[in-house]
Amino acid sequence: MTEEDKVVETLEREWNRCVSGGDWSEISKLYTVDALFFGSKARMYCGHSEISEYFADVPKGYLRDTIFFNRRVVRIKSDVILSAAYVTFRVNDAGRDEERLFRITFVLVRTTDGWKIAQHHASPRDF
Repeated sequence: MTEEDKVVETLEREWNRCVSGGDWSEISKLYTVDALFFGSKARMYCGHSEISEYFADVPKGYLRDTIFFNRRVVRIKSDVILSAAYVTFRVNDAGRDEERLFRITFVLVRTTDGWKIAQHHASPRDF
């Protein structure tokens, strides 16, 4: 496993911990202060407060787990890594456990506080 793969895998693991635990107060810390985020809603979210706002609207217990797979990672500069993958979101929707498949991309940048997500885009895989 390359250094880049380890960086991305570590960040994905931490992101999953926050998401599956409903730890919305901690998730924004994984992002740069000016991060751009497209999730499953139409609106774009920018920065810590808006990203926290996005996740705060997710009902507690809705997101159970995430499984990242078929990841591709490219380091484009010493302090910038691109990651594209598929992710299965295990959710509980109205009392029913379901799986939702998405495509997901991260742009990671190295900051003085470690690697952070500067851009995040997720879209349903509908093909």
